[in-house]
Amino acid sequence: MGTYELALIFLAILVYLQIIVTIISLLRNNDLETFEKVVWLLLILLVPVIGTLIYLFFGMPRKVSNTK
Repeated sequence: MGTYELALIFLAILVYLQIIVTIISLLRNNDLETFEKVVWLLLILLVPVIGTLIYLFFGMPRKVSNTK
């Protein structure tokens, strides 16, 4: 097994880990209704890489800091 194959395997593991972390984050998100969670989950499962990125940028709750 060459360096190229090992790099691809490592990249695939990183992608799968990111998908798993995103699904866990989605399921723990209390700001979304059940239907919204189902829609996000379907998007993540049907188009994993793109769905995960879209959720991370647009679906995750934003933490607002109260710095006054």
